[in-house]
Amino acid sequence: MALNLYGTMNCSKAVITGMVERKYGKIVNFASIVAKTGIGGPSSYAASKAAVLAFTRGMATQYGPSNVNVNAVAPGMLNTNFFSALPGNVTTQIFAEVAGMAPMRRNQEVEDIANAVAFLASDVSRNITGQCIQVDSGLVML
Repeated sequence: MALNLYGTMNCSKAVITGMVERKYGKIVNFASIVAKTGIGGPSSYAASKAAVLAFTRGMATQYGPSNVNVNAVAPGMLNTNFFSALPGNVTTQIFAEVAGMAPMRRNQEVEDIANAVAFLASDVSRNITGQCIQVDSGLVML
């Protein structure tokens, strides 16, 4: 909770005043598909990421009148330091299994997440707020 939720809240708090003053801003928070499924991580992780989604919707409601868009990105399986710390070829096996369950039969690359963030941070998404874009090759369709 300290990192996932409170870290997100503190970053938002650090920038929101200036955005409200300018009557413009974009905040993109990071959730996880685990927030919607509870599968694939400890329950505390799922709860913290679900709280990030609730916080995102609350901020979107609160600051929408000030022309501030607040959204989230929920990555699916992504090769991070967490997975590289696992022993042997466990990571390879896990990634292959998850990719096999996704309709697109692949996992995410860092660029896939960056593209979603760039979209939400751009003016092309000016009418999108309070939403969560899942970048997961179709694994979770909720």
